Amino acid sequence: MSIELSRITEKLDFGFQLFEQLTIFWTCKNIYLVFVFSSHCETFYMTVSDVNDVCSRILGQIQCTDEGRKLCKNVNRYNRSEFSVMTACRVFNIVGRMPHQFLSLVVNYTVVLLQFAFMHES
Repeated sequence: MSIELSRITEKLDFGFQLFEQLTIFWTCKNIYLVFVFSSHCETFYMTVSDVNDVCSRILGQIQCTDEGRKLCKNVNRYNRSEFSVMTACRVFNIVGRMPHQFLSLVVNYTVVLLQFAFMHES
């Protein structure tokens, strides 16, 4: 009977280790996706800013055609009125510093949980 119980607990131990590994992998994947998504959003914001700068320079040139002027004015006007930073369910902004904020949040909560764990041990 005791031999069977030890075999069952060995199987449960393996399953728990697998669950821990999958959880760590899933968390790392999510952190990676936050980094990738925020960096692509920041690249998009810089591109929109560059487009506004180019349109402003084109409007300042004397040799610009009327169609070019109209296009640049419309682009600048549209970006001023409609462009805003992307949000996640209007809870927080998706910007380049978001991965840093996310990791600092994870580290802070980890430190607090470790403090509670060590407090209960002693």
